[in-house]
Amino acid sequence: MTNDASKHLATKRIIFLMLSEDIDSVIQSSLRNDFKGITAVKGFRRPGTLSRALETESPSLLVVDGLLVESLPDFIREIDNRKPPYKILLILPSYSTQEDMQTLLDYANVVPHILLRPFTLQRLYTYLNDSFHFTKPKVVTVSQISADTLSKGMILAEDVYIPGGNEPLLDCGTVLDEASIRALIEKNIKNIKVHEDTAKFMNCWEVKKCGCVGECPASFFVDADGFLGGINAGRACVYLKYTKGPCVGIYKNIAEKIKILCSRCEFYKMLLKDNIDKIPIAELFKHVEKKKAPTIPSK
Repeated sequence: MTNDASKHLATKRIIFLMLSEDIDSVIQSSLRNDFKGITAVKGFRRPGTLSRALETESPSLLVVDGLLVESLPDFIREIDNRKPPYKILLILPSYSTQEDMQTLLDYANVVPHILLRPFTLQRLYTYLNDSFHFTKPKVVTVSQISADTLSKGMILAEDVYIPGGNEPLLDCGTVLDEASIRALIEKNIKNIKVHEDTAKFMNCWEVKKCGCVGECPASFFVDADGFLGGINAGRACVYLKYTKGPCVGIYKNIAEKIKILCSRCEFYKMLLKDNIDKIPIAELFKHVEKKKAPTIPSK
């Protein structure tokens, strides 16, 4: 990282993959290529190795190939007992019956979706878009005339180099701000690849730079994951009675917290501006219930 404008990097969502050899390399390389800068993808081949990794890291999602697990019910139950639990995208063989799938889903609430073999990469991407608002990056032309096509909050999907330079001007994963956009124009960068939608889903800790990820309930309340496009309760912090960092405090109820604390918060004002019809707490309740309702694919 060689420029002060590149110091604000997006919070990466960690994705753990435990896949059979026939699909592992394709899925890993595709995710790393298309979502570079906003995800950290790690692959495993054995449940034991995966379990040890889960002792030290908290992924946003596990993608698990059922062919690699001796007892799926036991495996799912183990994941469900972890604090916090981890969401699982489960891949099952084509001969799995509706009864087989329902039996697995009855063990826990951590399986949000099932993919049946064979499946296309697009089906996986559709799930990622529905759950995390991930979309493939697009190429944007940079110039004084078209600079308004760049927006603060967009995330670079690749390292950006000055023509002929060896060190990146801006690193992949940089969240664009006024300074970084100005640097792109001044250095005569012609085209950049960005995640155009991801910027709309920044989390409270990214905006406030509080450093409380892993400590504040907003960062590990998994049932709110995906609400307004946030990670866990990263965009539902207003509805948590207790939060940490600059938003610490004890309140009688949510209404009191909003009145005393959140009404003065620029992040909350931004949420209200962007989500007029989606911010009521009733929408969060609906979201949580939907997240708890796993999807069983039809044959």
